[in-house]
Amino acid sequence: DKLWFDFGPGDRNTVFIPLFYGTGAIHGVHAGLFSGMTNIYKPKYDRFAFAKDLLDSKANLCIVAPSHVFTLENCGLPDGALSDVKYIFIGGEAVTPEQMRKARTIAKRLGIKYIIDGYGMTETACMNGLSLKEILSDDDVTIAPVPGVEYRIVDKNTGEILGDNERGILEVRSGCATAGYTEEEKNKGLFTADGWIHSGDVAVRLENGRYKVFGRGTDYFKNNGQEYAMFDIEEEILKHPGISEAEVIKFKVNNEEYPAAVVVLSKEWQTRLPEVLSYIENLQQPGAEYLVGTRFIDNFKTNPITAKRDYMSLPNEKSGYFKVSNGEFWQFSLTEDNQPEVSIISPSDLKIFENTKEKVLKK
Repeated sequence: DKLWFDFGPGDRNTVFIPLFYGTGAIHGVHAGLFSGMTNIYKPKYDRFAFAKDLLDSKANLCIVAPSHVFTLENCGLPDGALSDVKYIFIGGEAVTPEQMRKARTIAKRLGIKYIIDGYGMTETACMNGLSLKEILSDDDVTIAPVPGVEYRIVDKNTGEILGDNERGILEVRSGCATAGYTEEEKNKGLFTADGWIHSGDVAVRLENGRYKVFGRGTDYFKNNGQEYAMFDIEEEILKHPGISEAEVIKFKVNNEEYPAAVVVLSKEWQTRLPEVLSYIENLQQPGAEYLVGTRFIDNFKTNPITAKRDYMSLPNEKSGYFKVSNGEFWQFSLTEDNQPEVSIISPSDLKIFENTKEKVLKK
């Protein structure tokens, strides 16, 4: 940590418990103690209380999921209120360029000096790559492997090592890697024949030697014989100024896969749902033409196991996906046996669904 950052004695490190991952223990608790910092332990990992936790602890740094930073947008704090915070390290989820731009915009307004994106897996002793303090742009999400760690990109089908700017699967070699799972069968998918760890994450190596991670290799849908990356569609959706958070999920309908969007709007856009739908309808990203609709929610739930933003349960909601086409508004739903139901609705039927304890917001 001292190779890249200037924290040490006198700094205050906020640690959220329980510690769900090795990252929290290694890079939170232990790094804080070894660096001579004061660790302040918060008893709950609650992203909606994040702003209050930072203020109460007078934190200089912390490690959280990206969704914690997004909750700071509407936290009600005045400009510069978090100027004590030097670093917020984020990880646990792939971050799109547009998400990072929004995170850094929030940070600048509140006085936070750096948002640092970390990459890693439990199998490689957690964080093995970090973004640099010297960013290329506000939406820069590139990372570099930390000293002692090597990355390479391989073709997901053949395992062939790819060159710069070719999208493939990230593999990692590190002296801090696991020796393997207790279940031997699982090791077949973890290790390559030459001893690298197969992360399963889609990434690319750029000409400047940095790497960009897009998402999981499973974050694709297949329709009409063609595969499409859901994270590419998500990135385009997030470019809308009124969309704070978004996830693209998929449904299987009649032996084909179709994407759907789930979005959270910023306050000033919560009465402008038709405009948001029109923007999504006109996306030019390949695969976006298959979107069955958009579901508006007040907030993403928190996963009770990981304490991160819960996206795994989103496909359980099979109704309330809105779409506009040729001036008409539609609602898409799936029956219990996964048969599609589409009905014409009026603009007044559009709504934001209550996904947390907050009140349902009408158009």
